[in-house]
Amino acid sequence: MSVSVTKNLTNVTISSVGVSGRNGTSGTSGLSINTGSFATTGSNTFVGNQTISGSLYVSSSFVLPNHTSAPNSPNSGALYFNTTNSHFYGWDGGQWKQLDN
Repeated sequence: MSVSVTKNLTNVTISSVGVSGRNGTSGTSGLSINTGSFATTGSNTFVGNQTISGSLYVSSSFVLPNHTSAPNSPNSGALYFNTTNSHFYGWDGGQWKQLDN
């Protein structure tokens, strides 16, 4: 199934998407929504893992997660700002490394 939207929309809400596959399987596995371009304004919250393939452009500010100590079980490439010592840290896959001086 393919859906194309050619009109500019201000607010779009998708509350539920179901996908039926072969052999009676269902769920959202293999679901791909490709908008080509996505713009949002105001305060927005995205829950769960979000994947951006390509570039992410931020026109104002990008705020890293703030923590008083290192987060547990990070993914490689994770970043955070430590509010206790005011330093930025990155996870290299084995340890947190301070990124600023």
